[in-house]
Amino acid sequence: MNWTTWLSIFFVLVLIGWYLSNLAGRLDRLHLKAEAARLSLDTQLAHRTSAIGRLIENLSKEQLAQNNLEQTWRKAFSSESAEITPLDQWQLEGDLTKSLIKLFQQQSDLFSRIELAQVFTDLAAACRRVQYARAFHNDAQKAALAVRQRWVVRWFRLAGRAKLPQPIEFDDQIPPALTNS
Repeated sequence: MNWTTWLSIFFVLVLIGWYLSNLAGRLDRLHLKAEAARLSLDTQLAHRTSAIGRLIENLSKEQLAQNNLEQTWRKAFSSESAEITPLDQWQLEGDLTKSLIKLFQQQSDLFSRIELAQVFTDLAAACRRVQYARAFHNDAQKAALAVRQRWVVRWFRLAGRAKLPQPIEFDDQIPPALTNS
């Protein structure tokens, strides 16, 4: 073998190393993006919980007695400090959404109260941000999964020990009564 063959082999190995390095870096950025989106979702859920708390403060006991919004809100609010599984957390968030929808279906006269206008606006914005944050997380999770399923990533173990981000599924719809807010 002459020096041009060795030089060609060296450049091919450098190109393969460069490709694998870039692929591993991309995968790492996708994992970081999914983690940042998860943290953003947690923040938006906290904002939504806070907005629901302000709504509960302004409602009478009779209005709250007709549905379980206050009890569901207390469970979701206390779940931040308790040790619960992610599946339970998403179930609680979905139940909170259902209770909120039920409240607005049963109490259609709430929108006639002028003092609650800002609360409704804040709650609608918080619900929209929760939807966006969940969608961003699930998109980042799908992108990371797509890269991790490549044979090159699996064969060279480019994902390392990083956990695969899991999709987040729960009922995050905006109550129809708030869509105009």
